Amino acid sequence: EEIEKQLHYVEIWLKEAQKRKTAEWTEQAEDAFKNLKLALQTDVVLAPPDYNESFDLFVDCRHGHITSILTQKHGDTPKPVAYYSKRLDNIAAGLSHCVQSCAAAALTVSTDKNHGGDKKTMARLLILSEVMDENYTLRRHNSDTF
Repeated sequence: EEIEKQLHYVEIWLKEAQKRKTAEWTEQAEDAFKNLKLALQTDVVLAPPDYNESFDLFVDCRHGHITSILTQKHGDTPKPVAYYSKRLDNIAAGLSHCVQSCAAAALTVSTDKNHGGDKKTMARLLILSEVMDENYTLRRHNSDTF
């Protein structure tokens, strides 16, 4: 699949950058990044949402930017139904990482509501929060409403 192929190139680039502690943005990395962005924007990747079922929202916040993926199970497999990214404002960017992640989740949910989504259908909120030494912790909040 095209996305897996492009992710593989990006993964190789990231691993090499971590080893060297610096990142050299090569033409191959730029091509892989552009192709990955294009592949993620296609309708083939995104599954149609079922507003009668629950959603899972995955949020990450790094260097003042938020990214989130709204997923929903189709059969036994979770599929992305929407992507969202945005630069945090200066106030939110100055907060702790955990608070930034919460702000990112709130921005994503409010954006979804502004575009016709019903936030009551989002039954589970998953916040992926970076902690020391590049380890990750998963905080889970189960609720029918926010």
